[in-house]
Amino acid sequence: MVKKAVVRRTFESKVSKKKRQKAPKIQRLVTDERLRRKKTYRREKRGLWDKTKKAVETYNKFVTEWRKKKSGKEVAKAATEAVKPAATTAPATKTAPAPAKGGKTTTAPVATGKTTAPAKTTTTTKAPAATAAKTTPAATTKPAPKK
Repeated sequence: MVKKAVVRRTFESKVSKKKRQKAPKIQRLVTDERLRRKKTYRREKRGLWDKTKKAVETYNKFVTEWRKKKSGKEVAKAATEAVKPAATTAPATKTAPAPAKGGKTTTAPVATGKTTAPAKTTTTTKAPAATAAKTTPAATTKPAPKK
């Protein structure tokens, strides 16, 4: 089997003082096929590294161009705002109405990538203090743990 082609260890027997050899039962052999596989694996890995590096470079280039354009637009916008009269630069904006006193406004979660109905807002009110005082201690205690 494989034992014939493996590295052997020579030692002296304690009992009979004869020279003996030991060899492992299983050992990975370095064959041409294994070396070829290793080479292709490394080549693929290097190719992925190069691909990632190129992607990062193109992304960084895009981001720098975008930042330059954005800063140029902001400068141009600031220049046009300085030319316009002050009365027309700040139009009145509408704000959302405040919730009722003691109420809480919640919105439905928005799912991404799915078509759903528009989000609804609901207003809930707190319970009066008189009903909260009427609760019994048995109703507020924790249930016994399950065994």
